[in-house]
Amino acid sequence: MRMKKIDFKIDKSIHKLLLSYKKYLMGILVCLISMSLILFIQPLIIQKITDFGMVKKNMRVILTNASLLLIISLLYQMFDTMQTRFFSNIYNGVSFSLYQQAYRKMNKLRIEYYSENGSAEIVHAVSNDIDNIASVANQMTSFSVTSILQIVGGVMGLAVLNWKMTVLIVLLIPIKFMVVYFFLKKRIMQLNE
Repeated sequence: MRMKKIDFKIDKSIHKLLLSYKKYLMGILVCLISMSLILFIQPLIIQKITDFGMVKKNMRVILTNASLLLIISLLYQMFDTMQTRFFSNIYNGVSFSLYQQAYRKMNKLRIEYYSENGSAEIVHAVSNDIDNIASVANQMTSFSVTSILQIVGGVMGLAVLNWKMTVLIVLLIPIKFMVVYFFLKKRIMQLNE
């Protein structure tokens, strides 16, 4: 029961710390939504290039939609860069704030604490804890969320183009996963021999 209370206090502290970066969090949300929309629109533009441009040999449609595809790809990169910057600002701010708090706490400790524990050990423990907490705003979190939204946007765009193909692809995902897992396991066994 005591651990649940401590975990709740830690979660509440992290939540409070992250809420001080509302502006950046809203920017990240706007970037994620914009990137999802772009990923939804891309297959539609490619369909127009293929169906109305290449099949009908209409060079004007190809050039117009290819230019549009280039523009939205550049917009995607711009939003991705902005999102990375927002995540970096949050990560750096959270890390800095936690280091400040740790410094204040360590200044209040009695000198005997430093005699009992080595300074390298203390610094290592504090750094690890701060890195673990600040990892909430890490680039990997951004990558994970963006990847999920890319998948959702891509599936939605494909569903608009051809729902039967979408169902087929979604059904093939577990099969592909099992095949890759099988060969990975086999490869690991070969390496261990």
